[in-house]
This record gives sequence, C-alpha cells and structure tokens, in this order.
Amino acid sequence: MDEEMDPEDNWSRSVRAGVLMQEAGFAKTDYDDAVDILQGMSLDGTPTIQQRILPGKRRKIGIWEASIRATRNAHEAWDRFQNPPKAGLKLGLAEYTAMFEKLTQREADENTRALPGDRALNFPTTQEANLTEFEKARIRPPSISQLYERMQLDGIRPTGSCLQILVANTESMEMARKYLHDSDGTGALYRLMSQEMDVQALKKVPISLISACIQVMIRQEGKLARKYMIRAIELAEQRLGTDRTPLSDFIWGTILKHLSQHHYGLRIAVHQQLKLSLHIIKKLDGPSGITLPQFIQFSKTLRKIAKRELGQLSTEMESGSLKIENHALWPLYDGKSRHRDAMHWDTFDDKSGALDLFRALRASTLQMNELFDKLLSHERDSRQLLGAKKLEPLEGMMWRKDPARSEHAYEYMLSLAYLGEFQQMAKLLKWLIQEWGQPGVVQALSDVDEPPPYADFVETLCAFRLIAEPMLEQGEVESLREAIGAAGLNWSWPDEEAVEAYAEMQEDESINILARVLERVRLSWADTRREAETGAGK
Repeated sequence: MDEEMDPEDNWSRSVRAGVLMQEAGFAKTDYDDAVDILQGMSLDGTPTIQQRILPGKRRKIGIWEASIRATRNAHEAWDRFQNPPKAGLKLGLAEYTAMFEKLTQREADENTRALPGDRALNFPTTQEANLTEFEKARIRPPSISQLYERMQLDGIRPTGSCLQILVANTESMEMARKYLHDSDGTGALYRLMSQEMDVQALKKVPISLISACIQVMIRQEGKLARKYMIRAIELAEQRLGTDRTPLSDFIWGTILKHLSQHHYGLRIAVHQQLKLSLHIIKKLDGPSGITLPQFIQFSKTLRKIAKRELGQLSTEMESGSLKIENHALWPLYDGKSRHRDAMHWDTFDDKSGALDLFRALRASTLQMNELFDKLLSHERDSRQLLGAKKLEPLEGMMWRKDPARSEHAYEYMLSLAYLGEFQQMAKLLKWLIQEWGQPGVVQALSDVDEPPPYADFVETLCAFRLIAEPMLEQGEVESLREAIGAAGLNWSWPDEEAVEAYAEMQEDESINILARVLERVRLSWADTRREAETGAGK
C-alpha cells in the first residue's frame, strides 16, 4: 500500500499548512523550515522523524537544531550534527544542547507502544551487519565529555538548558562544579554546591538548574552522601520556600524517592532517614494537599525501610533470641506488647536505638494514614464541585485523585501490612467496597466484556488475606466478605491456594518473612493466654 501512496499523503498537518502557505504566495522563513523538519519533512522533501514533543514557544529553533532533534536516536543525531542541512551554518549552543539531550536520553523499552518522536527516548535502528569495527567506531556518537571538550574548543559556554542537562546527568560532583564554573567564569553558580550562597542570590538562579544540582547531589555515594543529601534538602528549602509548582513537586519527589535507599548508603541512622522523609512529605502537604503519586511514593519509602528492618527482626527470631520483643518493629505488629505506649515514655531501656526507630515509624505511619484521609476528603470535594457534570462511572473511577484504582490501593495495602496497620487495612478494603460497590459502577463493570486493569483487586485481596486476616477478629473479616457480595461486586474472595500462589509469586521473600513474624506474634498471644489461665487456675 505504501508503494501506491504519494509522499504528500504522509505529511503532517503542520507540513501541509506550510505547503499551502507557499502555494498562496508566502515565502518560508528559516523558522518555518525548522518546524517542517520537526513535523516530518526535511528541506529536500525527504521524511524526518516527526516530534510530538516540541521546544518551548519562547524561542525560535534553527534548522540545524531541528534536524538533530528530528531523529530516532543518538547515532542518527550525531550524523545530523556533523552534516548541516545548509552550507555556511555554524555550530552554536542550541545545536550542542540538542546533541547533549540525545546523548542523555533513556533507551526505549523493547515492549513500549510509543513510536520514535512520541517521547524523549532513544529508539534502536537496524545496524548494517557488514560494517567494519573501524567504521562502527567512526559513526559512533561521542561521549558527553568528548562532546563537551569539543564545545569548549569552539569557545561556547554551557548556559540555560545545556547547563541544566549537563549538571543533571553527571555522576561526579567535580564535573558538576566544572560545568557551573565554566558557565559564567565568575564562580557565582559554583557556590550552588556549597553553603555560601545567600537566599537572595539563590532566587536569581532558575529552578530548573536548582533541580539539576539537586539531582546530582542526591546521587552521591560514600562518606559524603549524607552531607550532599542534607545540602540538597537545604537548597530546595532555600530556593523553593513555600512555592507549589509542578517543578517544585518534582524536586521534592525526587529527594523523597532517593531517601528510600538503604540507610547505610546515606550514612545516617534509620530513624533519621524516616525523619527526613517525614520532613519532606510535610513540605509537600501544603494547603492544596499532596498529590496521589507523592502519597504512593511516601508509602513505598516507608515500606522499603520497614522491609529492611523486618529482615533483621526475622534473623533475631530464627536465632532464638529472647529479645525479639524489644525490636522496634515488634510493637507495630503486636498490639499487646509492653512497648505499645512507647510514644509517651521509654520502654526500650535495654536496646539502644529501638525507641527512636519505633517513634519515627509510628509518626510516619500516622502521617501516611492522615494523608490518605486528606486525599479522600479532597476527592469528595472535587466531585461535589462537578455537580451535574458527572463522568461515566468507570471513567470517573479512572481519573480519581485518591487510591481507588487497584494499582494504588495495592501499594497502600502493602505498606500498611509492613507497618502493622491491620485495622487500617480493613478500613481500606471497606472503603474500596463502598466506592466500587456504587450501583452505577457495578452496572458499568457488568456491561463490559473484561474489567479494566485498574478494577482488578485480586492482589489487593490476596495481600489482605495473607497478612491482615489472621490478625483481625473473624467476625470483622466475615463482614467484609459479606459486604462484597451485598454490593454486587464480582470480586472473588481468594481461597488458600490463591493466597499461597500470590505469596510464591512475589519478587522477594519479605512478605513470607512478614507472615512468619506475625505467626510468631500470634503464638506469643496464645502463650500469654495459657499463662493467664494457668495462673487463674492456681
């Protein structure tokens, strides 16, 4: 079919508009040519890779820069970089910026449905099989350092987007400092990496560059990891203040995500790690509340930290230690523990660090549950504002800003499990039944041949049955099961075989370890009851 088509049949609307403009007697400018290149047609009429992501409207793009951007990957971009579309053109900052951007883009996933140009990714192309190693090396794009060296030889300083890309993608603090120093030659930006820059001077620095500096800081490892993490948080606080923008949310979210790594990597204690995470989430929780992705990231951070501590508790338990009840996690799982009131006074007098960790875990958990309630409240307010302008039931469920979709509910359910919030797990499941059990939603689900992925709660139910059910009263669990049937939902209550299969399919052993620890907790309850009965019999 393609053989029967004319080239103009594949023109984009933008290219067609340019052709119509010429036919009407208007001459094209260089900017018009650049737009055509980005939208699928080069100067000689041959096709380029149409770009869905365009540069900002505040600047005009040149044809050489456009030809570099309208490629599938860094190899093609490098070829365009070396061969200007017109004779006499001179390389400038814009062309180098476009090339640096191509060099730093991620490789597209092999299973992605996106096409070249849809997203800022590098897409593979078929390589010639009979090329010699010398030829392959000749056409291979340079490294960032090699290209930067060439840019310096051309007398071009890194500024604007170019500086941001270079700083954000370097692993070395030394190189980040070099980029900042080279950008103006005065050392003013260099002080971003130190404690010397005052707040007023900092306000003159673009937030995008602040974001780049923070990204390289939080990636640092070794002895200086703690120093740079603290500096990144201070830098964000000084520059962002109380501002709430998409970029500020991105910056705080990036810091929060990196805080979930092992505390050894950050060179801080676990309770300090939790306090920093709590500090950041409170920064994000402004008058308009946090976003759903931020809430999920915070819950994941707490879960990762609890997972690592759970491994230590399990090791102590298997070694036959008599002090496992003094571990900070134990009173989270054992509501009858003597440490249940440790938020008010020290009951961990025989184990250093446990009190601080327990209090940090409890404070973070309470904050997470409070944020959950806020998300629900904001969603209710939003739906009230919609009034009569209601969406279709399933569409409305898909666009909700609370954890009603299965992927978000599952993440929250798992985090609650590792933090010992069994009653909250039951509360979450009850709320999900209420929301998905609305008559309109139930009817919409029954009308479709296959429920959408965000309505599949099998894993959520399995996690609840595996972890929460044994820790709750049987009557409470049974009431939830009956509520599913009463609501008319087609959710299947997982049987024992399904729960076992779910546990076996997990990427690590942590959830099985958690189940064994909780079994030990229940055994301690049984031992306590027997001792009480024996004492009463005497």
